[in-house]
Amino acid sequence: MKILSPQTLFGSLLLALLTVNAWAEELNTISVEQPWARATILKSRPAAAYLTLRNTGAEADRLLSVTSPVAGSVVIHATTMTEGVVKMSPEHSPLVEPGKSIAFRPGERHLMMTDLKDALRKGESFPLTLRFEKAGSIEITVPIYSPGAQGPE
Repeated sequence: MKILSPQTLFGSLLLALLTVNAWAEELNTISVEQPWARATILKSRPAAAYLTLRNTGAEADRLLSVTSPVAGSVVIHATTMTEGVVKMSPEHSPLVEPGKSIAFRPGERHLMMTDLKDALRKGESFPLTLRFEKAGSIEITVPIYSPGAQGPE
């Protein structure tokens, strides 16, 4: 059995840590920017959360699901207008292309939260977990703004 010198052992350990760190950074190529939600008046009404997803990696990634302990269900919704009629429908696994971003904004794509545990109150915040096909789970904190907010205040 060969015994390694402290310098060789340290060098090997450092190389292993740098390799693991580079691999972890390669997987974490999705950033979540400017999350926010509007306050709700009643817990019986649905709420919506908004944010921007940015893919800084070389491969596309998909948003598979979103969860939050403040809601029984969080569904990715797209809003479309056809012949003057606005429709909301679930959007399954939106793709975030490499080097691109997708925005979730009022009147457009959003995260619809139903079966709220309590009303969302201005000045508070709540956790949200986004699960991606490649980047895995990303946990964020979503600040709550006024009921009529059009963006982060």
